[in-house]
Amino acid sequence: MKYWRYDIGDSPYKVTAHEKVEKRGVIYLRWRHRGNWKHRSLGKRIRKPSGAIIPAVEQWAKEQAQAKYADLLTRKGESDPQPTPMTLREGFRLAISSNGKYPADTAHRREVIRELEYACLILGDSTPFTTIKRAHFRQLWRAKIQELQAKGRQGLRGAEITVSRLLAVASWLRDEEKIPSTACVLPRTWKYEVAKDWRLFTGAESDYSPNRPRYTLEEFRTLIDVAPKIDPRFGLLLALGAELRLGQVRRAWRSDLDIEAAKFVVRGTGKKRGATVFLTEEQVAAVREAIGTGYLRVLEELGPDYRLFPRGKIRGSSKGDPVATMTMSDRGPVGPTATLKWILKAEKLAGIQHVKGRATYGLRRQGVDAADAEGISADGLKELGGWADKQIPDKIYRSRDRTKAAEEARDVRRRLRGEGSERNPKRNPPEFSGYAETGK
Repeated sequence: MKYWRYDIGDSPYKVTAHEKVEKRGVIYLRWRHRGNWKHRSLGKRIRKPSGAIIPAVEQWAKEQAQAKYADLLTRKGESDPQPTPMTLREGFRLAISSNGKYPADTAHRREVIRELEYACLILGDSTPFTTIKRAHFRQLWRAKIQELQAKGRQGLRGAEITVSRLLAVASWLRDEEKIPSTACVLPRTWKYEVAKDWRLFTGAESDYSPNRPRYTLEEFRTLIDVAPKIDPRFGLLLALGAELRLGQVRRAWRSDLDIEAAKFVVRGTGKKRGATVFLTEEQVAAVREAIGTGYLRVLEELGPDYRLFPRGKIRGSSKGDPVATMTMSDRGPVGPTATLKWILKAEKLAGIQHVKGRATYGLRRQGVDAADAEGISADGLKELGGWADKQIPDKIYRSRDRTKAAEEARDVRRRLRGEGSERNPKRNPPEFSGYAETGK
């Protein structure tokens, strides 16, 4: 059961009305006085024996809190209480509240909560943000690295995520003027310090190289081919955006498609840049089939606009004649879980071995590799994947196996040195056959 609570005002005049379980559900007021907590019982219980909230008592309790808040504001000139520094627990609670940085229950918010709870565990609930220095961050990431390594994991990326979530909340609190502008900050080079400590704990002589598995080009093409057999939405999803962020593509609307101009607009979200995709002939054919005789045909007739990838079970799928309805379109787009299930089914149907960590990223990485092999320009590659920075595909998505580039560098080096040149016979050595057994 979620216990009842009502807050009004900001520190140091904030007043909280809440039910105390240890007092059999009696409502109490709580506020700060001279840096300490003050409590006062309101003498009433807010719930019926059945557990239901009593509306009249709830309203009365809110009015008592409002009156106390007004009283504190009136008397603040007489004995102005010293502001108490915001603690980790208070800041985290504020960040995930309905008015905070993470108000909605999403996968990212749940991850943030896990990381913040870990920070509270290591640094302490009551640690003020104003006292958190580099040493505290170092304590936090070292603890995370060692904990993850004890579980058989590498630990570097997990430590970076923990620190990043704490920094994100602190940044938001500074923007909201809840903590000073100098509180809980790190230099931009903090990731280098984390990597240095990671090498220290692991004994590694070089930087950590994350495993970023990818499909082969043949597997990439096969998945696009079999996708319509898994679900018609999955077929269109890969047809339009196998090289893009599928999370952005699946939120697309019909108005994002201009069939006559062969153009598809992928909307950006937050820091993730969108893209304008000029469609190939087969991509246009896939769209025409979906809206003409495929699963979108009814929506195409009914609405001026609708979701291309609506959530829910498509009617008629069992009979081989799937049709999406307007009710489905109102529910929102398909989620990441459905996309992952489709990929797993497609792998099984195509006889592709499942490798952990591939899925949508495996498609995107192969898209970069294949485009690179085709000699695409840096600007073209940026547009292919919808990145904001030309360095991202090179640093994160491109394969670390740069055999082709290394061979090209070798050939250029040979020409630079004049090896094999008639001008200098000494630079035309016999074919290399390996070192002698002496090791010289």
